[in-house]
Amino acid sequence: MVSQPITDEVSNRLLDSAATLIVKGGPSALTVSAIADGAGVSRMTVYRKFPDKHAILAALFNREFGAIVAQTSAIDAPTQRDRIVEAIAGSVTGINEHPLMQAVLRHEPEELTEWITGRLGGTQRMARTVLRDLIVQGQPGTGDGSIRTGNPDQMSLTLVLVAQTFVFAHRIGGNESELRLLVKGYLS
Repeated sequence: MVSQPITDEVSNRLLDSAATLIVKGGPSALTVSAIADGAGVSRMTVYRKFPDKHAILAALFNREFGAIVAQTSAIDAPTQRDRIVEAIAGSVTGINEHPLMQAVLRHEPEELTEWITGRLGGTQRMARTVLRDLIVQGQPGTGDGSIRTGNPDQMSLTLVLVAQTFVFAHRIGGNESELRLLVKGYLS
């Protein structure tokens, strides 16, 4: 299931407040009181919208990083394979350059451990769904034929895991041109 975007004004103010706190001090700076103060609401309003800090963090990352995935997957390219290559490279770059990701990596990289080892979060599930659809649109018989045959569900999961590695390893030298070659070769 792909998480739904948050559209109400109060929730967005809460997420904006949380983003400001994280950029300044990392995820440990998130307290219900600080989020409420930054959004100009009561603590009870925060609890009515989000059950805990982890739900706020997940919603914030889904909103911010999901927007990057949606934007980069909408680019035009000569083939579906090229579109996927550029979408993945653009998403990885956008997420790596995002102030939230930089703050988490700078202050508390251990917050990302669950994303790496435990489960796919909402943003990763959304990216997997987008990639699956793009893969189908590029495979022989259902699309332009620029992508090899294979199970689109497994292929999209593999691509999400590869992209995730380049996001988390960015600080130790992840290279965008190498990522493009890797994805293009995998899809060929």
